[in-house]
Amino acid sequence: FSLTVACAIPAVVFMRRAFYVSSVVCACLHHFAALWWSARVFEEDCPMVVLAHNCALIVVLWFFAAAFQGHHLRALYVAEHDLLIEKLASQSLTSMICDATCWLAGDGDTIVGCDDRFNSTLGRHMV
Repeated sequence: FSLTVACAIPAVVFMRRAFYVSSVVCACLHHFAALWWSARVFEEDCPMVVLAHNCALIVVLWFFAAAFQGHHLRALYVAEHDLLIEKLASQSLTSMICDATCWLAGDGDTIVGCDDRFNSTLGRHMV
């Protein structure tokens, strides 16, 4: 049981809802079949209630994994969006104050990036 869930949790990443639901159903059916086969081979008594509870546990674990993944992806999206807004604000402020901008390498002698106004000021393409 734990092997089935542990192998299934990474599959939650970037799934569409229909595919995710079908994956959960397939995992439940797989688990049901494995328990049923195990009960028949080893001649053990496995009531349907145990099978139903195990399948419900799989669904709950998948749900929490999906919720965690969704929360994590949302946090990454918000951070990326905030960085984009900060970058645009910085560029807007720089364009109001400066004639042109360029980025220097750590040695201070190499230009690693510049805007079109810097190229226009120097009369040639710098990067």
